[in-house]
Amino acid sequence: RGYQQWLGLFGFDPNRFAPNWEKLNDAGVHLRSLAQLREQWDTAQKFYDLYSTLERDAPRADEHFIAQSFEEFSANQYDSPSSFPEGVTFAVKDDELIGLNILYRDSHSSVFHNGLTGVRREFRGLGLALALKLEGIRVAMAHGSEGITSYNASTNTAILPGADAAVVRVKETRRAISMCLDGNGKFAAINPKMGAKLIV
Repeated sequence: RGYQQWLGLFGFDPNRFAPNWEKLNDAGVHLRSLAQLREQWDTAQKFYDLYSTLERDAPRADEHFIAQSFEEFSANQYDSPSSFPEGVTFAVKDDELIGLNILYRDSHSSVFHNGLTGVRREFRGLGLALALKLEGIRVAMAHGSEGITSYNASTNTAILPGADAAVVRVKETRRAISMCLDGNGKFAAINPKMGAKLIV
């Protein structure tokens, strides 16, 4: 099942959700845009390899996956007239692309769309996905966007977000797990990290 999400950017402060940059720097990880790396001769192939790996790993509502050829990928993502190189952010370690966030710009409105976000499995747990998402938000804000849409897919969600409780099916069983959280919204508004800890 899939569902769309919306993040309004008016008054949004990305610094409230800052990842642990010291931890990322210690790991030798840096963020770079496609605009910065485009002139390197092997960027297109590296981009394709990372995109293919992450896309294969992403949950999808229809459970079917057909990999794009390099030529299709280049036409749709890399060389497309509608491509937005400033909106493609890579996590880079030792010249290897290990994470990705793709932001698409709608030429007919000020709304941006967040596409694929992912990190290679061996580099998860560093907070890279958060850092990549926040960089996409900063790019959108710098270009005057009013908000960002995102489409999410889940293969085991019984009830979509927005209901009174979250219900997740346990795959290959007839069981499900249901959870409902409640707490003081003021704490979460003042300090999202501590507020979430108090609620959970």
